Amino acid sequence: MSIKKTLFLFIFLLLMKTVSTAQVIGDYISIASGNWTTGPTWGVVTGTGPLTWSGAGSGPTAGNNVFVRTGHIVFIPVGSAYFCTDLTVQSAGQLYTANSTPGNNTYINVSGNILCNGQIGNTPTFDNISFNIESSNCTISGTGLFDACRLRKNGSAVATTNLTINMNINLWFSTSSATQLYNNSTNGVFNVTISVGSTVNLLANGASLGHASIDGINGVINSSASTVDAGGTYTINGSLIVTGIMYFSNNNSNSATYKCNWIVNGLLRVSEISAGASTNAASGSSLTVNSGGKLDITGTNAWSALSPTNNTFNFVTGSTEEYSAGGPQTVRVASEFGGVTTAFQYGYLNVSNSGNKTCTVAGLYVKNDLTISGSAVLVPFVGISNIFVGGSWYNWGQAGFSESFSTVRFNNGASIGESVNCPGGEVFYILFQNSAANILTFNCPVTAYQVQLASANGHIDLNSNSLTITNPLQSGILGGGTARYIISEKTDNSSKVIWQIGTNTGTYTIP
Repeated sequence: MSIKKTLFLFIFLLLMKTVSTAQVIGDYISIASGNWTTGPTWGVVTGTGPLTWSGAGSGPTAGNNVFVRTGHIVFIPVGSAYFCTDLTVQSAGQLYTANSTPGNNTYINVSGNILCNGQIGNTPTFDNISFNIESSNCTISGTGLFDACRLRKNGSAVATTNLTINMNINLWFSTSSATQLYNNSTNGVFNVTISVGSTVNLLANGASLGHASIDGINGVINSSASTVDAGGTYTINGSLIVTGIMYFSNNNSNSATYKCNWIVNGLLRVSEISAGASTNAASGSSLTVNSGGKLDITGTNAWSALSPTNNTFNFVTGSTEEYSAGGPQTVRVASEFGGVTTAFQYGYLNVSNSGNKTCTVAGLYVKNDLTISGSAVLVPFVGISNIFVGGSWYNWGQAGFSESFSTVRFNNGASIGESVNCPGGEVFYILFQNSAANILTFNCPVTAYQVQLASANGHIDLNSNSLTITNPLQSGILGGGTARYIISEKTDNSSKVIWQIGTNTGTYTIP
């Protein structure tokens, strides 16, 4: 062999044995595509400057950092648990199980961090690769494709695990217990933070929907002894999309250590929330939707159970709650969440898409705007009931609100404006203007059986629109006075009060 060819071969072999400076002595690096468990797939880093390796006699074990390198495909045999510390899948590398049999999960127990710049899973084919997060602190990050089956805390060696997700993740499972994100540890705490800009999708797989839980696979109805007292906090700064059930409540023992908290600063979209009573007060469950956060419920069985027993619900001013199913939904009201104080009112309330959005209990409270969109219909509680609106009213059309005998009370004492908005005009049974020092502005014609002006300086501005009173009695307008009146002063006479009194006679006062 010539000197030139010998030199070329030497440089080629040297480059082949050179790895990224991210690795250190003792790390496992893939040197070929192959089986996770067999030696020929792996090299063990032996030196630095540049890094080199020697052949491995077997696959990685607990305590090894693992690198699936660029261009290598590593598959994991089904049926056993596998271990590593840090796991890195480099760009154009792939790690998967090559098994799509429903329920045949294969777990990698990770006691460090996960970096995925390549591909985890076998998309578009469903793959059973799953992860047990077993470190005190774990970050999942990268620019690759992360499509797995399950993500959970399972072991008890570490009492508290803090998982931060800094990339988009898809989880999909295919059995009757299709919970994809949950705490399965014995007397453990699993805290999960989804970072801003990151989305965790719990996807449907055929008929199986993706579920989320903190206390075991299904919260309060969990009967598995191995997951007694599984608590934690899920903080959603990015997005968590749950195509199935969010198991909210729990049956943990009476210890604050195992409380289950859901904190929404970004988007939590779920099909269904199972929020029955939690077993004990100290370890109850809480849901907080903070200002700027949004809870979107997409399924027709929106709250399959709802109880304030050992549970707390806080929809902070500036939060948004939406009922967006393509069909009927029950819109829960303040008393069903535990009371009628500010904490139990919705922030901004949207009812959207289609179908009747029905209140089966009286007393709907909204701190800010109430919006009806799509072809949805807001149906208040049958009988005399109140809808409290702290901001403006937006409706796609008259058919979007079935007013019945309800009273819509505009009751914001803050400085933000209030208005009624409905193409073609809105119809109320009783319109109650109770906003001290705030003007309610009509941006469309309004028809009402009765208008009540209750608070001083809380006026109604017709704003070049008409107010039609259908009550023929003098009680059609109540509560007017020198500090409570209708503003109709438009020089073109476009602001009008139309009172349908029929053949009645008497004194009818328009304040």
